[in-house]
Amino acid sequence: MSQPKTPQEYREKWKKMKVQGKVAIVIDEDGHVSEAKLLEASSKEAADALLATAKTISFKPRPGCGIFKTEMIFTLNQ
Repeated sequence: MSQPKTPQEYREKWKKMKVQGKVAIVIDEDGHVSEAKLLEASSKEAADALLATAKTISFKPRPGCGIFKTEMIFTLNQ
């Protein structure tokens, strides 16, 4: 799994605050996050940052295994 990377635009906005949230993700056979849905967030305004960060993760490809669904907790405080 690659480390999540918060896009620069969100790092600047949230660097002085601790943002947390839970995101449901769908991982395709190529190891890419194909869908992300916010389940919980420490603030309503942080939703875009959490979803954008979740979509940056990549996993080891698993051809022929179908999709995989899971939930992840993120903390953004940079």
